Amino acid sequence: MADFIRPDGIGHVLQKRLQERAASRPNTSWLQEWWNDLAYLSYRDSIVYNVTYYLQFADELPFAMADPSRRAARFVSHGLKFRDLVASGQLAPDM
Repeated sequence: MADFIRPDGIGHVLQKRLQERAASRPNTSWLQEWWNDLAYLSYRDSIVYNVTYYLQFADELPFAMADPSRRAARFVSHGLKFRDLVASGQLAPDM
């Protein structure tokens, strides 16, 4: 770890590359292309269970989740709202 975080270590080199990537994509996330291509499009298993390891919508009530079609519709609706927050930059990072 000490080698990774030292000022001339690989950690700083990698961070600089990520910052350069972010600067070269001012209108999108530096991670979006990698995430879409590597995590979703090239990954052939079930996405929700095998790629999105933690997925929960905290405001759901048990009755809203009982019917599979209602659950699917709410899942899509909440997912799109979340995507809009991410894409618009309104979602604060978890710290």
